[in-house]
Amino acid sequence: MIWQILAVLMVSFFTCLLLLKAGARYVPMDQPNHRSMHVRSVPRAGGMGIVAGVLVGMVAAWPLSIYWSGWLIVIASLLLAIIAFWDDRADVSPVQRLFIQVLAASCLLLVSYPVLGFSPDSFIGWKLMIVLSAVLCIVWSINLYNFMDGMDGLATTMAIIGFACLAWFGWQAGQVEYTSLALTIVAACLGFLPFNIHPAKMFMGDVGSTLLGFWVAGFSLWGILLELYPWWVPLLLFSPFWVDASATLVGRILRKENVLQAHKSHLYQRLVRLGLGQRRTLLLEIVLMLACALLAVSAIDWPGSGQFALLMGVTIAYASLFRIATLYDKA
Repeated sequence: MIWQILAVLMVSFFTCLLLLKAGARYVPMDQPNHRSMHVRSVPRAGGMGIVAGVLVGMVAAWPLSIYWSGWLIVIASLLLAIIAFWDDRADVSPVQRLFIQVLAASCLLLVSYPVLGFSPDSFIGWKLMIVLSAVLCIVWSINLYNFMDGMDGLATTMAIIGFACLAWFGWQAGQVEYTSLALTIVAACLGFLPFNIHPAKMFMGDVGSTLLGFWVAGFSLWGILLELYPWWVPLLLFSPFWVDASATLVGRILRKENVLQAHKSHLYQRLVRLGLGQRRTLLLEIVLMLACALLAVSAIDWPGSGQFALLMGVTIAYASLFRIATLYDKA
């Protein structure tokens, strides 16, 4: 496994290096605007390095020729990568993006539904509502990760910490395949990280952010089906993104803002404007991510009442943090 992880890291790093040297003629560029935190053009190609590394790791760790479900997930990931790369180079309509995202989410559920105890002729009534809700959650995971990829190093470190923690759960349960593939994503993101630390030389772009969001949903569902952890663990683990993106969206809807329009309402954007700057804001976010990971690992053996109290406490803490940032934000 160690050699596989090192190979993934090297593939990701050198792919990003080659793309960086390729220049604007061959890779999409992110031009700064009123919403941006950067002031110069930056390549949006890091996601291709992450994808290259992950695909190498998946092929090495997973006998895809035997398991058709493995190939289905790879195909869904590639579809997302293609539409995202197209969107990075030229605007793609929201309807086209949504269609591919729903298709990818459906592929993920198609792989999972035998384990869930469903059959195609049972998708009626409450089971149909569960399936539709699951598709909605997967599509939201894809998009929220894209929404949160707005500051140097933020989305990359969330993926590293989150998937490393998921790998720990897999290792504790003796699930070698789950652990290996989760570490593959960690290694691919580590290969990209040197290019993404502030001031970033490269962004991951939609290719990286949408796929990471898809993989977050996929690995969370996979871990729950394997009974590695209860349902709340991935929610807590990735809560720095889930809460920020969801609370920001709800707030904008309540304020009757155009949710399709660019904005600077995310918690991390408010913290930067409050004077922390990108480096200290990222450090604060990393502390929050590590705290969530530590709580998830520690609380999994707590009684139900203790887990409920933890989730309530985390909810109150997030609400207080958002309230304080909103009150002091002068933007």
